[in-house]
Amino acid sequence: NEGDMVCLFKVGEKRVNSDGNEEEVEVWVESQTVPSTDEGSISFSKCALSEGTHEFRYMMAGSDTPACISTSFVTVKPLATIGVPSQVVPCGDPFTVSYAIPLTRPHSPDDWIGIYKLTGYGPNGCVMRISVPDGNEGTIDIEHTPDFPGEYHAKYHLGAHSDAVVGTS
Repeated sequence: NEGDMVCLFKVGEKRVNSDGNEEEVEVWVESQTVPSTDEGSISFSKCALSEGTHEFRYMMAGSDTPACISTSFVTVKPLATIGVPSQVVPCGDPFTVSYAIPLTRPHSPDDWIGIYKLTGYGPNGCVMRISVPDGNEGTIDIEHTPDFPGEYHAKYHLGAHSDAVVGTS
């Protein structure tokens, strides 16, 4: 029916209420409008990455009560591995970063690896942002290291999920 929705909820969250008591709450994550056909698929691949127990609820237009609820399922963040040079690299020299992220689908073209400064002089935080090429694993040749001496590390960000960090060198 027009206006029907499938909603994704995170369930079993514990929160402290105004009385100071812990209670279980449900958190809405995302909704998608049901196609006008009698069947089809709906993608939730762009929703916020939310670890925990979830369920889908079919909501008919104009109703606050679900018409049906899916079996609950658990989601976890994928864990990316990142490799960086183990030896000292002079400022301005090229270097290579390797990455692998175990996904059952291709990674998002919005994924990126950030090079972050830990110690030394110059700007702090993310000093270099590198787009991840196609494929769930590979290497990226970087033309030059940051211009300031110091200690750096790399982080893998899921661009389609609010830049969530899922791996650190």
